[in-house]
Amino acid sequence: MNSDEMVRLCREHTMYTWGAGDAMDVVPVERAEGVYFWTPDGKRFIDFNSQLMSVNIGHSHPKVVEKMKALMDGLIFVHPGTATESRALLGPIGGVLVADYFLVRKTVLDVEGLYRNEGPYTYQGGFNPAAMI
Repeated sequence: MNSDEMVRLCREHTMYTWGAGDAMDVVPVERAEGVYFWTPDGKRFIDFNSQLMSVNIGHSHPKVVEKMKALMDGLIFVHPGTATESRALLGPIGGVLVADYFLVRKTVLDVEGLYRNEGPYTYQGGFNPAAMI
């Protein structure tokens, strides 16, 4: 799939969390490794955003890929009324994150701001200035 088709289909059929529809300047990504990602057309970028999000060890780290492949051989999903190993392991982590956000940091979520183009969570040039402070 080329870059233009990827962007067109994503805009038509998916939603982006950090902006409103066509206002998003999305970058098509075909693959990523370490600190780099590539478009379907072969253009390579340094992914400065990865360290701000959840990829601190780099994209496609061999140990992470190996563990993910092993997990795919196991139970992926069952209905919400079940107990699973992944739920048992991830549940407490979610609790810690929620407690840290609301109780320790005393942070308040501006729900309306999530949906405003000029809200507190707006990205400018690929970064959220408020998150950098």
